[in-house]
Amino acid sequence: MTWRPVEATLFLEKAAAPTVNDDQNEGYLVGDIWLDETNDAAYLNLDVTVGAAVWKHTSLEEAVIDHGSILGLGDDDHPHYHNNARGDARYYTETELDAGQLDNRYFRENEFLNASAGAGDADKPVILDAAGHVDATMINDADIDHGTIGGLVGDDHLQYHTDARGDARYYTETELDAGQLDDRYFTEAEHINSSAGAGDSGKPVKLDAAGHIDATMINDGDVDHTAIANIGTNTHAQVDTHIADGTKHFLEGAIDHGSISGLADIADHPYAVLITGARSLTGDWNIGNHKLGINTVPSYPLHIVNAPGDETLFASYIDLNPTGTLTDDREYIGSYVDIDSSTDRDGHALELKGFRSLVTNRGDATIAYGFQSAVTHDSVDTATQIASIWGNTRVLQGAVSAAYGSRNRVRVQDTGAVTLAYAMYGQIQMLATAKTLGTAYGSKQSIEQTAGTITTGYLFHGAYTGTIGTKWGIYLTGETQSYLSGNLGLGVAPGAKLDINSDIIRLRTAKTPASAGAAGNAGDICWDATYIYICVATNTWERVEHVTWA
Repeated sequence: MTWRPVEATLFLEKAAAPTVNDDQNEGYLVGDIWLDETNDAAYLNLDVTVGAAVWKHTSLEEAVIDHGSILGLGDDDHPHYHNNARGDARYYTETELDAGQLDNRYFRENEFLNASAGAGDADKPVILDAAGHVDATMINDADIDHGTIGGLVGDDHLQYHTDARGDARYYTETELDAGQLDDRYFTEAEHINSSAGAGDSGKPVKLDAAGHIDATMINDGDVDHTAIANIGTNTHAQVDTHIADGTKHFLEGAIDHGSISGLADIADHPYAVLITGARSLTGDWNIGNHKLGINTVPSYPLHIVNAPGDETLFASYIDLNPTGTLTDDREYIGSYVDIDSSTDRDGHALELKGFRSLVTNRGDATIAYGFQSAVTHDSVDTATQIASIWGNTRVLQGAVSAAYGSRNRVRVQDTGAVTLAYAMYGQIQMLATAKTLGTAYGSKQSIEQTAGTITTGYLFHGAYTGTIGTKWGIYLTGETQSYLSGNLGLGVAPGAKLDINSDIIRLRTAKTPASAGAAGNAGDICWDATYIYICVATNTWERVEHVTWA
């Protein structure tokens, strides 16, 4: 016979004996005990087959099972409870914790400090010192905001003045403004700058509008003329005598300036500028807020009009010809314009132009330049850089590290703000409705080699340095078409019409041809959520389905 343990349920307060229908469908299990309290009887279930349950009438003593006598108590019949193995897998044991299992997660008590030795104690935990405070060695005084300290309103600094102690020691502004010292000092209103006579006796004096002691305060009788400084030994009698004798001096009205001899002697007027230009200035010349005109009444600070018949006219001609050997660094500037504006626009337009040129051809001019410049390097020495705005940048001999046909630079300093910065800005405007402009170039570049060797030629070469949020090598907007007749390489010297050094190409916008015969050119490629489309001939499309893979 084989015995197995069961989990018996004791059913109390039954009013009758069980029947064959008290089976497993009613929730009974083999081993359940039924107590019929009406008849003082006990029943033990032996079979719970549906409709054929077996209940054995027994005594209550027989029905009660001693758990300790059940077989198989040592078996692991309750996996929902922890035995040692399952408990050790889920929890740290006392042995593990006592051995420091969590020492790397928590600070041990002996790791806490109640005083700091400085930076070497960084990241160590803290306990209060013997007085129950955070030790002063752990407090950086600079981290404490004095205004947030408690008790600031307490009178803890008797060496300083409160209002009460200050009022006891000093006169307040209110007291002084009310005239506290008016009986000790003269007020400003009591000072006078002119005298009405004896009635003003004893009043304090201030200077009059001219910054002098007013004449009404001076008694002429108190002044001794002969005692005045530098008066001499007499009372001006000799002056009166000289004036009365007309033979001893000329009267100004009797002299004719034009009849004075020697008027043409240049040496008599060393300070004068000669109209012949024979004498140069010996110092800086400031003409004030006036204008200078050449061949015209000036409308501008410098206004020049050519004379009729002039074949060549230089509105401004500067010839700098430095020679010799420099003993220090020098800079020669042919023309320098400095506009330093601090004007408040106050809503009005303000334009600052360092240089403006206007050339109008109303006749039959061959060439018109708004600005022309030429730089020639004709020295055996090496020049670092040469540049001209337009015209010739020539190297006749020697070596030049960098030659520029045009060079511009924009500097944005630390102060102020710049919304847009253009190192070079050009604009073509077609405003004539009855005219036709054959070709317009926003920018045109060419490299011509007729002799010698050009190792590498760049029509355009640019680079980024520093931190820049968004970088565009070339940025075109509007109805723009770009045409390249040669090869284009992206990240590589091109070996084909389009050569890309990358492992991915992105077409951002999906497109679905309307049909296999939709309009298209051979070589067109597009995609949508299901297919990749290739136009293999004019108006002829083929497609390949793409699928997701794991």
